[in-house]
Amino acid sequence: MLEEGLAEFNAQTRSPMLLVLFTYAAQHVLRISRIIRQPFGNALLVGVGGGGRQSLTKLATFMAGYGIFQVEISKLYGILEWQEDLKVVLKKAGAENTPTVFIFSDTQLKLQQFLEDINNILNTGEVPNLYPKDEIVPLLDMIRTRAKKAGKDGSIAELYMYFIELCRTNLHMVMCMSPFGDNFRTRLRMFPSLVNCCTIDWFSEWPEEALRSVATNFVASIDIDESLQEPVRDMCMLFHQHAATLAVTFLQEAQRFIYVTPTSYLELLATYKDLLQKKRKEIDSIRTRYKVQFTFPAQVPMDSIMSIHHLFEGEAEGSYYADGVGKTVFCGITSDCHEGVTCCITTNSDQNC
Repeated sequence: MLEEGLAEFNAQTRSPMLLVLFTYAAQHVLRISRIIRQPFGNALLVGVGGGGRQSLTKLATFMAGYGIFQVEISKLYGILEWQEDLKVVLKKAGAENTPTVFIFSDTQLKLQQFLEDINNILNTGEVPNLYPKDEIVPLLDMIRTRAKKAGKDGSIAELYMYFIELCRTNLHMVMCMSPFGDNFRTRLRMFPSLVNCCTIDWFSEWPEEALRSVATNFVASIDIDESLQEPVRDMCMLFHQHAATLAVTFLQEAQRFIYVTPTSYLELLATYKDLLQKKRKEIDSIRTRYKVQFTFPAQVPMDSIMSIHHLFEGEAEGSYYADGVGKTVFCGITSDCHEGVTCCITTNSDQNC
């Protein structure tokens, strides 16, 4: 079922996801799906980068039939752009009554106010002073009919409270954060709604089954002999696991952290593929040069070569030069040669073939 959902997602998006849905990933998809399907369901995904937090959230959101919203951070992205993005996503969830998942990562935190606004959305469903009066009226007009059916009166205050209720019901915040460093603990202390209003899902290290599944899928995608696929897979797994063990030893001896993450494992596989292609090109180039050295150029007439061949027949064993067809022809006479004389074309009389 997850494979079918992933295939359908990739068919409908401009940015397909190349995921390997092993058991560990499937469990997190089910957890995220269960969270966002609940009323007021919000999630705090804690784990290192490359663990699949955002990708699995997108898959769970698509399978639930919800909309996905993410901000695009740039160098010029500031508080004004952030507020405009909040207006867009709140309009989708509240005025348009569309279930929406807002995915936000700690790597996108350019300003501390971003988290303050998210904390307010998690806690109350609104951002204070976000809308001026001339912008709030069109939003309330969009929900006036639904509010009347829900038994609300037509006052501005009542409509605004109904708008906030719709936002809290339809908007699901999914925060992706890394547990390393002091920033994580500081943010949780300063903004308690990240804990109180969110269901926490921990993304731990990939188990051995996950490493094997990813490596198996990777090896199958490269041109390599079937007898070598399993050893290559085991080699990549061994490198990653040994690096993780050395990182723990280094921490104990030097009191310094070295993080071996799923991203490191994916980079290891990509590096192996790049080196394999590079070495194959080098070998092909050397083999091509070797073959060319024993092949006559196609543009040289064969009768010219044969005339030069007969010119040196009967000579003693050694090396001779002659001019022919505008080039210098080097002929080497060897006693053990079947033809007696071997010739090749060169533009330099001092160059041997």
